[in-house]
Amino acid sequence: MPANHAHDVFVRTFGRAPAQPRPAETGKDPAADKLAKAPKPEADGRVIYHVTPRTHDARWNVKARGIEDPIAVVENKDAAIERAKELAKRHEWSQVIVHNQDGKIAHEFAYGAAPQDDDNTEETDEPDGETQQSTSAPGKATGQVAAPTVVPDRIIYHVMPRKNDARWNVLKQGRSKPNRVLETQAEAIEFAMALARTDRNSWVITHAEDGTILEEIHVTPV
Repeated sequence: MPANHAHDVFVRTFGRAPAQPRPAETGKDPAADKLAKAPKPEADGRVIYHVTPRTHDARWNVKARGIEDPIAVVENKDAAIERAKELAKRHEWSQVIVHNQDGKIAHEFAYGAAPQDDDNTEETDEPDGETQQSTSAPGKATGQVAAPTVVPDRIIYHVMPRKNDARWNVLKQGRSKPNRVLETQAEAIEFAMALARTDRNSWVITHAEDGTILEEIHVTPV
């Protein structure tokens, strides 16, 4: 009997369409598979992503530390960095480490801050008039004072919006006056990066209008 005729007979007899066969069971739990691919935080709570060149083609891997397979394979380095940043910003405390073709670290980007005990919060030295706050989500201040990622003897350049106009300050930590005032955030970051490349162990930290840390960049000297 043709399949269409059999279907019509079933509908006339029972007043409904026959049930569709269920797909074969794969034996995999989708929730468990998703959990297996989730980034595994370090002992201190950080989630770390690596951007690395692929050896057999010109593309770039975005990998989470602790997971063997890449989370994404991207056509170029810049796009891979943006993808890694996007993933990192989903976590309370995270880091993106970008590698050169030789495997050496070219840049590091840090987001958020380590969870802090209210009873053990330490005061930190910051530029005049600046308050830094930890973030439970990027761009949202929690009201807790938090220092940037702790690295000994580092030199820090802060990129901050000005309160009295729409321009941006670039301020080396420890100075009372800005190194330069620029028209846009992008110009300020570019200038701060140029300054940072002349120093060893230097960082550029970009702030939101409320002082919240948006991004930390570890700059490799030229």
